[in-house]
Amino acid sequence: MKTITELLELVSKAIEKTNKYKSIEKDETQYNVFFVSFSGHVNQISIEFYYVYESKGDNTVVDRCKGYLDNESHVQELYYFLKNRV
Repeated sequence: MKTITELLELVSKAIEKTNKYKSIEKDETQYNVFFVSFSGHVNQISIEFYYVYESKGDNTVVDRCKGYLDNESHVQELYYFLKNRV
C-alpha cells in the first residue's frame, strides 16, 4: 500500500518532468505534460495528463484522475495513475 507521502513525491517528479519524444503514430514531436490541482479544504487532488503535439490541431488527448487523500483506495488509484505515466 502506497502512502500519501509516496504519492506526493511522485506528484513532484511528474510536475518536474515533461517528456519529449518523436511520435511513431504521427510524424511529429509529442510532449507529455502533467497538471495537478490540490483542494486543501476538501483534501482532494486532481491530476491531468496531456499528450501535446507540435501541431495545434490535435491537442485534446487527456487522461484524468481525481481522488480524496483521506480515502486509501483513492490514494492507490492516484499513485498508480501517475506511476504508469511518469
